[in-house]
Amino acid sequence: MTKRDKIFDNNFGSSDHDGIPTNYNIDPSFNDDSQPNDRVDLDIIYDEVDVLIRKSEYQKYNEVDEKGNFKKLNKVDINKVYSFVSSDLKHPKIEIFSVLSDYFDINYTKFYDSLSNKFKGELVEELENRGVVKDYLSKSIFGAKLF
Repeated sequence: MTKRDKIFDNNFGSSDHDGIPTNYNIDPSFNDDSQPNDRVDLDIIYDEVDVLIRKSEYQKYNEVDEKGNFKKLNKVDINKVYSFVSSDLKHPKIEIFSVLSDYFDINYTKFYDSLSNKFKGELVEELENRGVVKDYLSKSIFGAKLF
């Protein structure tokens, strides 16, 4: 009888323990286009942002007024909140940007447009360091401006 190597003869997402084949699949209720590990990281950052905001002067943006609406952040507020959170948390700024736009339910384009040039530069630099900007520009047929 030939023995089978359990490490190298298995497919990703499946296992064979004591001769019983087992599959590991993502729960179908997990409805997200991102990779599971990325989603977990963003959820962790989201929770950290929530704790930070609730203990700060920016908690007022989580409070509902008498009409059932939340106070919206203006351009100055967006910069203050982004500066506050990005200086306190030690996560990639692009992930903080993504989480904050979700947290305050602001379209990412509006959120980005509202940021100061300093913050925009930091985000673009981080994307360049990851190779995202270079890849985007090299794939662009017309060499369109990124932002």
